[in-house]
Amino acid sequence: QQRMLRDMQRGSKQMERQVAMIEKRIINLKNKGTVVPAEVQSAIDQMKTLIEKMKSAPTPEDMEALMMGDHDFGDLMETMNEGMQKAEMSTQFPRMLKEASRMLKQQQTALVRAQTRAKSMKINVDSILAGWQKSVDVISQGIIDAQQAWKNNNVDDAMDALKDKVFDAFHEIGDWQQTFSTVSNSQQMLKQADREMAKIEKQIA
Repeated sequence: QQRMLRDMQRGSKQMERQVAMIEKRIINLKNKGTVVPAEVQSAIDQMKTLIEKMKSAPTPEDMEALMMGDHDFGDLMETMNEGMQKAEMSTQFPRMLKEASRMLKQQQTALVRAQTRAKSMKINVDSILAGWQKSVDVISQGIIDAQQAWKNNNVDDAMDALKDKVFDAFHEIGDWQQTFSTVSNSQQMLKQADREMAKIEKQIA
């Protein structure tokens, strides 16, 4: 039984090292200006308290009771790991936001060109342009929502807004752009066919 207790106490020391490593990662992230979820620090504090109690546990049964008590060891580790994963992912937020803004600007420019081109087209493409504009507006608002959530330290909401309202929406906007391009090219082909027919009619005449 004493050997089992020593093995479990060695395990608690390993946990202590893991917690220390996570704390170092937190310091590095904070030095980069990254917001670390509050639940991560709370889980670390609970874990450190738990480890200290485990060090002085007199029997293996007491040790197990601590690990499976009100603050389950597995749950605390999961909270820490998930929180750190989100925090480390959020270090990519500024780059992702910059990329989203660049892609939005490209789409806004392309839409203006399409609107100008549509004025000389015989085919009515208002519904296509309206859908395209709506997608641009959704993405623009998504970027605003992501920025606001980031300013409020809501890392999850900021990342979700970028994914759901921005990058996912770019797939839809691509469909509108492709549809307009297809219709526009079809009209160009019809114009070319009309010119060819006019030439043939002249030759026949």
